[in-house]
Amino acid sequence: MAKKQTQPQKTSTPQGLKLPVLIELVFTLSKLTVVLVGVIVMILTFANGNPYWVALFRGGVTVLGLGLIVWFASWIVSKGVIESARSMLKEADDLETASSGNSMDTNA
Repeated sequence: MAKKQTQPQKTSTPQGLKLPVLIELVFTLSKLTVVLVGVIVMILTFANGNPYWVALFRGGVTVLGLGLIVWFASWIVSKGVIESARSMLKEADDLETASSGNSMDTNA
């Protein structure tokens, strides 16, 4: 009995997917901002003589609150970029459809 060798299946991974520069910039800056502000709030709270649990609580609330605001801003930017690309593709498709309808070459 010969064993059948199975070919590894190719699965689509998001590693090859590249986001537009604007979206990458917004995501990166938002992550850095949220983390840095949260850490700074925790350090300043602890440095003022408050207990560690107060510093953790204030840092957590800051990260959650600022994270929600930044998430909303990122969502708006992403939606705008997607809508812009969608309208550009629709215009290109309309131009292609209009130009192919006016050409002398027709499909019989």
